[in-house]
Amino acid sequence: MAMVVFLHSVLGASALASDLKKIESDLKSVSASIELTKKRIKGAQEIEFLPDLYFMLGELLVDKAKLSYAVKREKNPKVPIEELDFAPEKQIRLEAIETYRIIEERYPRFQTLDKVLFTQGQELLELNETDQALKVMKKVTERFPKSPYFAKALIEIGNIFFNKKDFDFALEQYQKVIDMTGPNAKKEVAYYKAALCYIHKDSFLTSMVYFDRFFRLMKNAKIDPSEDIREEALIASVWPISELSPEDLQKQKKFLDPISYYREVAFDKASYRRVLNRYGKRMTLKVRIKEAHLAYLELFRLADELSEKKEAMENFYLKGREVKVDFYPSWVCDQVAKTLWRIKQEDVEKPKEKKEILKYEAFYRDFTTTLHKAAMRIKRQEDLKEVVKAYEQYIWIFPKTEFISEIYLNMAEASFHAKDYIHGGQYYSQAASLAKKSKDKRDLLDSAVGAFALGFAEAKGLSNLEKAQGRAGLQRTASIFTKEFPNDPALPTVKFNLAKSYYDEQTFSKSADLFKAFVNEYPSHELAEQAAILLIDSYYIQEDLQGVVREGKALQSHSRLSAPLRSKMAQVVAQAQLKKVRSIAGEMGSKDYADKFLEFAAASKGSNTSEPALYEAFSAIKASNDPRVFEVGEQYLGQYGNNPRSQEVLVSIAQKAMISVDYRRAIKYLFAFGQKFKNESSAKESITQAGLIADSLGDSAQAAQAFLALGDTKKAAEIYARAHRWDALVPLAAGLQGSLGLYYQGLGIYRQGSKPEGLALLRRLSDVTPSNDEEKMLLAHAGIIVAEYDVEQFVGLGKGEPFSVPLLQKKIQAYQSLDLQLQKVIGSGAGKWVIAGLMNNGQLNQNFAQFLQGGSAASWYESRAVQKNGNASDCRLLKFGQRGLFKMPNGGRRF
Repeated sequence: MAMVVFLHSVLGASALASDLKKIESDLKSVSASIELTKKRIKGAQEIEFLPDLYFMLGELLVDKAKLSYAVKREKNPKVPIEELDFAPEKQIRLEAIETYRIIEERYPRFQTLDKVLFTQGQELLELNETDQALKVMKKVTERFPKSPYFAKALIEIGNIFFNKKDFDFALEQYQKVIDMTGPNAKKEVAYYKAALCYIHKDSFLTSMVYFDRFFRLMKNAKIDPSEDIREEALIASVWPISELSPEDLQKQKKFLDPISYYREVAFDKASYRRVLNRYGKRMTLKVRIKEAHLAYLELFRLADELSEKKEAMENFYLKGREVKVDFYPSWVCDQVAKTLWRIKQEDVEKPKEKKEILKYEAFYRDFTTTLHKAAMRIKRQEDLKEVVKAYEQYIWIFPKTEFISEIYLNMAEASFHAKDYIHGGQYYSQAASLAKKSKDKRDLLDSAVGAFALGFAEAKGLSNLEKAQGRAGLQRTASIFTKEFPNDPALPTVKFNLAKSYYDEQTFSKSADLFKAFVNEYPSHELAEQAAILLIDSYYIQEDLQGVVREGKALQSHSRLSAPLRSKMAQVVAQAQLKKVRSIAGEMGSKDYADKFLEFAAASKGSNTSEPALYEAFSAIKASNDPRVFEVGEQYLGQYGNNPRSQEVLVSIAQKAMISVDYRRAIKYLFAFGQKFKNESSAKESITQAGLIADSLGDSAQAAQAFLALGDTKKAAEIYARAHRWDALVPLAAGLQGSLGLYYQGLGIYRQGSKPEGLALLRRLSDVTPSNDEEKMLLAHAGIIVAEYDVEQFVGLGKGEPFSVPLLQKKIQAYQSLDLQLQKVIGSGAGKWVIAGLMNNGQLNQNFAQFLQGGSAASWYESRAVQKNGNASDCRLLKFGQRGLFKMPNGGRRF
């Protein structure tokens, strides 16, 4: 048996090796083993071993047939296989089959008869004895249903009927294997074979379902390399997946994207690549170009071997052209470039042959320009940068291209729109150096200068190297432009940008000369003002104040410069002079610092330097807590009250006044701030604070003025009332509406001595229902004022007159009216006015008791007039008076 195992290993991949001697040697060994086995059969003493010997003999005969076949093929490599005579080899196989039949006939109870029958059937299939093989395989399925060869035999039976195109019967056999329970190594094969059957039955969705089950089962299965059909199945599945209808895809959405599906189920990268290639060809055949394009694009991504990568690249590009794909992700551009570079490297090794890379020049040029057009439509920076990269790779691969000038121009355009201005300027400059026409060169140089200038205007993110390269490129390009196009309308802009480049690299002596020349040559140009400012700045940065003043005065007196620009130069000179004063004055905290600036402000009064000098003096005084801060602050506000910095000054002195508890000043400054800066969010709060402080200091006029400025007439009226400023209160109250107006106007008029007029207004409040606690207090107070006056009148009523019934009736009526008034105040719950009401009520009762005690009770009671004209309450009052119930207030009871 060891020999058999060895021979099987030889008959694998190594059977096709070219070592003829080795095969012939193996053939001799097998032949010798056959003779030896036959002798052992003839001389066998123990019959129980004969079946094993026969089976061994059958296997050796099969091996001999295979080795003999291999020797004949090796000895005749150029002869077509159909012209070779394999009759001897066939005879050897027939002998092997006959040997297996002997075992079946003589030893029907042989323990491995199932294997014998199955092997016999396989050999019959090898000889195309299909009908005989079918009979033998049926014996296996009928007699050995639990044999491990049962499923294998069903598969072979199915294959026989599959080849006969009886797909329904073949499918039944495969389905039996699929439906088997327990371990079954052939279930995967059955799924595959069943899937093939469904293809021929045009049941493409069912076919794909079976393929899918096969792929899932085989994902982790242990595979015998000689029986590995996974890739074969992947390739076979391309047909049905390409035939699925939209309705099929809705039922099984996993097949909607075949490329993603195959990426998932493929067993390795190689099988995935091969199925992509087949899928691409299938889609091309079905004229589904978009799907073919995507398949080849994915294959291009994965392919490693150059020939495969070239084929995929050509296919995805051509298919993409058909479906008008005009943009690819960055990885495609990179891989195309790398593939072309590999082709170019191969060309180096075959110098005598025509360079293969040349046929790809038009392809890659078209590829990059197509990407460029697409990117320019959307103008995303990332896409445009990829376009530039693709052009760079094009030049790298095809450095001698005749389109180099156009390529540089395209790179410049893409860089410019990607806002990569420095590189855009470099590419414009390179395109200009290749331009053949003067106009083209002029336009390209102008574009280069403009791109460089924009790059520095938006220099964020530029590296130092990019800045240096950009400045050098700008200077070189501007110099060429200036020399070759001295009368060009764009020359001023070019010269300005040239000067600016030296300014940016901090070569200030050069930039100053160029800016000065620019201003003198183009004083009316729109860039003249900027040039003048940068000229001054070139000196200022170097702290050359003398140069700043000198050049500033020269510009200030330049008659051809605009008036606003000359005015700005005057301010620049003033600032420079101020800086000089700072250098003389020393540190801000020094003793003379503020004095120096005060002197300078006084000396330069009326000039542009006076205001900043006075402000600097104020800042220094404030910082050092100098008591002159109020004086100098008020001086600044008086002279420069309209300057934007006046707000800061006013806030500062207000804060200083508060901190130093100088509340009179604080009121003035806070009120002034609120009045002057009405649009500030803190303006109202500032005036309110001023009013509250004034009120707390007893300055009612200032406090009321503050609240009137805020439009709070009510608060002002309250302040005037509290301060007894009746003369100011009355006209102010006339503007108040409702009960507040009546109260304050009536109160003011009453307190000024016009009591009837004032009381008339206050009486109108008696019927008002208060809406809040504040109004309740005011109405109660008004009620007390009116009640006090009426009590006073009540006391005087009938004074000095003899007692009479008419007088008594008047007193009773007045008492009842007053009592109602006072009870309303008492019942209001208005604090101190309740107490005042009680006191007035007591006075009323006391006076009325005294009045009643002045007459004869009997005569009152018996008075016919009273009996005749009096009512019940009048009589009750008389009785109470008679009984002394009005004794007041020392120990007496009050009515």
